[in-house]
Amino acid sequence: ATTGTVKKKYPSQEYLKSILDYNPETGIFTWKPRKREMFKTERAFKTWNSRFSGVKAGSVHYPCGVDSVSYIVIRIKNKSLKAHRLAFLYMDGSIPCEIDHDDGCGTNNKWLNINPSNRVHNSRNLGISRRNKSGATGVTWDKKLNKWHAKIINKHIGYFADIEDAKRARKSAEVLMGFNKNHGEKRR
Repeated sequence: ATTGTVKKKYPSQEYLKSILDYNPETGIFTWKPRKREMFKTERAFKTWNSRFSGVKAGSVHYPCGVDSVSYIVIRIKNKSLKAHRLAFLYMDGSIPCEIDHDDGCGTNNKWLNINPSNRVHNSRNLGISRRNKSGATGVTWDKKLNKWHAKIINKHIGYFADIEDAKRARKSAEVLMGFNKNHGEKRR
């Protein structure tokens, strides 16, 4: 279930469609030719259309550094806007508060890869932490018991002598709790 939509700072769907094309199969935005009345001078009009018309829009943005999840950002009227939000506006006319990239790749904005979401659902499609030592989300070594401990959302699943049994138990719990099939996978 989703909650609310985002409206602030985003252009109207009509304006967005007048300046950009979106290909739902590739997830790529391209700039459309602009009309003369959008520019102060004839020179600016010709320069913009010769440089940008038909060109892929946006650039990769790393909000927390190069090792973080990256997104495509497109500048419209001096505002940096995330392409996955623009895809929803373009296709649906609204922008969900949260958007989940099914494959975990923030730059893959194919229409079938992005879904309206909420904070809980989005957290059930995270990649494995770089700090993880077991190779499986929710599986840690318990030194006192000398066993692998499997848990999910701070709930105990069990202790296991074999790490593979702990991993299977964790994956089974993920399925029962509605986690995305890609949760806990290594990303990039």
